[in-house]
Amino acid sequence: MRRLGPQQIVSVNLPMTFGRHEDLLDFRVVAVIDSVVALEPLVRADTRLIPDRVRDCYMTFGQGASLVGLKGHLYERSPGDWRFKVTDPMSFPAANGFRIRVCAPITVALKDEDITHESFEAETVNVGADGVLVDGGGDWSPPGRVMLSLSLPGHDEAIDAPARLVARQGVLCDFKYEAMDARTRNRLGHFIIEYQRDALRRRQAWYQAEVVGLDDDLDF
Repeated sequence: MRRLGPQQIVSVNLPMTFGRHEDLLDFRVVAVIDSVVALEPLVRADTRLIPDRVRDCYMTFGQGASLVGLKGHLYERSPGDWRFKVTDPMSFPAANGFRIRVCAPITVALKDEDITHESFEAETVNVGADGVLVDGGGDWSPPGRVMLSLSLPGHDEAIDAPARLVARQGVLCDFKYEAMDARTRNRLGHFIIEYQRDALRRRQAWYQAEVVGLDDDLDF
């Protein structure tokens, strides 16, 4: 699962034919949240004859000179929102390392046992379901354990969770969440997927517009 990156192209092998000439669908990776991979079809028309849930599929992708295969279920959570849930426990990551680049305000509060002390404002460099990379700016020295309050774009309610410092380089500090309730984690996962999917679709629309513009300029 860690080998999957944003915008990476993967193929999903269907177990049987659903009114198609082939049993292979190509997708682009939107985001990875735990054992679920959010997908965007390369050609949306290819998914019209596919049921909204197909069990026991294989998602394959290239990794260097190797071909990786993950077994799971392909399903459409909502119209246009395709997901692949990996069911092979050997493929589950120990910690989710998928991150998206988001600059958002975050409050870092110094935490000592069960007591939260002074806090300071910073900005995120990237955000994931496992944690965040924070740019503190200036001269700061965060402790090993903190309470993070992440303000998501377009959301009034912040993501609050305790975290620990796992790496630091200059003003950049990487924090991993230590605990997060199910509701908060679902909110964070939903934001990551929707933010990344919107960015991907806007990028594709821009590219298509550029191609059309080039075609209009051709003079034979």
